[in-house]
Amino acid sequence: MPPDAAPHTAVCSYTHLFRGASVRIHGLSRPAAYAEDPLATGLLLRFADGAATDAEVLVSSNGEAVLVVSGHTTRAGTRLPERTWLVRGFRALGDEVEVTVGVPME
Repeated sequence: MPPDAAPHTAVCSYTHLFRGASVRIHGLSRPAAYAEDPLATGLLLRFADGAATDAEVLVSSNGEAVLVVSGHTTRAGTRLPERTWLVRGFRALGDEVEVTVGVPME
């Protein structure tokens, strides 16, 4: 397992993901290095409404990344299925890494 593969807390400032939304990963040992060369990383993803679910950043051998988010229910009761999102980019912001999501994969 990569050194940053243990579940880290990640926060989305919305109740759900959508194209262009961002997720901030906390607790990475080297945020700037991770943003430049991301690794597969397990996450506990928390949303603005307090809902949380498991998620994972996966990176292919050619460097393309996706964010896989487990199915979950929002605090309002909306059930969302598991979904895989293309990642548009990673950016180090101090001791966090911002992950910008692109389109969902079908």
